[in-house]
Amino acid sequence: MSYSTFDFLHAAAYGTTEEVRGILDSGVDVNARNEGSRETALMTAAGGGNLETVRLLIERGADVNAKSVEGGTALLVAIEQHNEDVVDYLLAHGANANDKLFVEPGLTALCMAAQRGYLRILKALLDAGADTEKRAGDGSTALVNAAYKGHDDIARELIKAGADKRARSAGMTAEDFAERFGNLSTAAVIRETPQGNLRNDSSVPTRTGCLVPLLIGLTGVFISIVATIMF
Repeated sequence: MSYSTFDFLHAAAYGTTEEVRGILDSGVDVNARNEGSRETALMTAAGGGNLETVRLLIERGADVNAKSVEGGTALLVAIEQHNEDVVDYLLAHGANANDKLFVEPGLTALCMAAQRGYLRILKALLDAGADTEKRAGDGSTALVNAAYKGHDDIARELIKAGADKRARSAGMTAEDFAERFGNLSTAAVIRETPQGNLRNDSSVPTRTGCLVPLLIGLTGVFISIVATIMF
C-alpha cells in the first residue's frame, strides 16, 4: 500500500504509533514535508503530544531541528501546546533550546515559555542552555515577556538563571513593563530577587522601536503549526 505525505503527517498528529510505523515501513521518507507549510511529521507529532510517535520518528532519523516556513520546529510546537514530556525528550535528543520563530513577534523558545507561564518547560530550556538574553523579533527578552504577563515565578527563575534585570527593550526594563501593565507583584519580584550571574552585558538595548503596542497583541499571535496543516 502506498501512502502520501498527507497520510503520514495526519497519522503522526492524530493516529497511533503503529500506524506511523507502518507508513515508515512502506518507504515514506521520515523527513517528508508538507509542500506549502514545510512541516514534518515530527512537528505534527510534537504538537499532538504523541511521545511514542516522537520517539519512533527520531529513532528513524527525523531531523529534530527542521523548520517550517514560519520558523517553527518540533520544539516550538511542543512548547506552544504545553507538551512537557515531548519538550524534555526533544531537548534530550538535540533540539535547539534557542529556537526562534521567523514570523512576528518572532518569539524565542524561552520567550514563549515565559509569556505563557510554563515554569517546568522554562527550567528545561534553561538547563539545556537557552540564552536568557536572546531577543524575540520584537526586541523583547524572556524576562520582559514574563513581566508584562505577570508571571512572578517565571520572572524569579529567569533572574536567578542570569536574566539581566537592567536589560532594556524600547527604553524600558522588565520592571518598567510589569508596572506599566499593572503587575505590581511581578515588579516587586524583579526588584527584590538577587541578580543571578550575568551571562553577558545586555543593558544596552538592541532595538529601539516601540515595543509596547506589539506586546499588547502578543497573546495568540503564534499560529500553532498543527493548525496550519491543510487537512
